[in-house]
Amino acid sequence: YDYENIGVWQSDEAEAAAKYAAKPGDYKIKDQNNDGAIGEQDKVILGQRDPKVITSLYNVFQWKNFDASINLNGAFGYLIHPNTYSGLIWRDGLRWQPKNVKFWTPDNPTNEYCRADKATSVDPYNSTSGYMSGDYIKIQDVTIGYNFKSLAPASWGIGKLRLYAQIRNPGYLYKACKNDVTPEAPNFDYNIPTIYTMGINFDF
Repeated sequence: YDYENIGVWQSDEAEAAAKYAAKPGDYKIKDQNNDGAIGEQDKVILGQRDPKVITSLYNVFQWKNFDASINLNGAFGYLIHPNTYSGLIWRDGLRWQPKNVKFWTPDNPTNEYCRADKATSVDPYNSTSGYMSGDYIKIQDVTIGYNFKSLAPASWGIGKLRLYAQIRNPGYLYKACKNDVTPEAPNFDYNIPTIYTMGINFDF
């Protein structure tokens, strides 16, 4: 529930922007009821924080003594609001921010980020920036194994002697958000770690 950000006022829109006490480079907020002013009455539901659909697909493959498995999961139909692209982007242009944030200038007429302005520092509609789709399809883990049971003498009574290697969180097949954002944890400064594991399953 927030104002609807529809871009940035451009240089040729100075007259229209002035009607909303704005100037080129300021965020352009949609006047939902067309009353010529932006206020609480213009806030709308932009989306939802929880996924509408959560999916998972697990496959196991076997061939002779080899086995492999892959687990995919995904989530769809929701918005994320990473703080690195919203509340932490100050207009003074001096504070910490993602490297790929390029403020609006007359020579860089982006519709994504407002102009830098040390005099005002904080944009009143700063919260409206940074919304993005959280949709993703992720490789959760991949496991490869080999059963050495046939190499052991039958007298040992070994039921399983399996060596395996696993990688967890190797990456995404698809994600709608920016590359440096983790959709499952958009407000953490660190990505979910990739974990490598090797082990032996041994039983009698």
